[in-house]
Amino acid sequence: MTDNAFKCTDCEGNMTQIRLVNKAHGQFQTPLEYALFDAKISLWTGGRPIAGRVNAYMCDSCGVLKLYGVPKVE
Repeated sequence: MTDNAFKCTDCEGNMTQIRLVNKAHGQFQTPLEYALFDAKISLWTGGRPIAGRVNAYMCDSCGVLKLYGVPKVE
């Protein structure tokens, strides 16, 4: 989905792609990613395998946020 490719389901305003910023680890910012709910924790890395990234959009009119998962291509 690209900028303004669709309308808000709440108010019909234009949806614009945004970037969600996580500053939990100082100034280092990484793209938002997701893991499947039942994914097993890796003994090697201590984390769950990443299944894809998250795209975020915000309505220019009412401010509603929509998140969309983009699966990782193997």
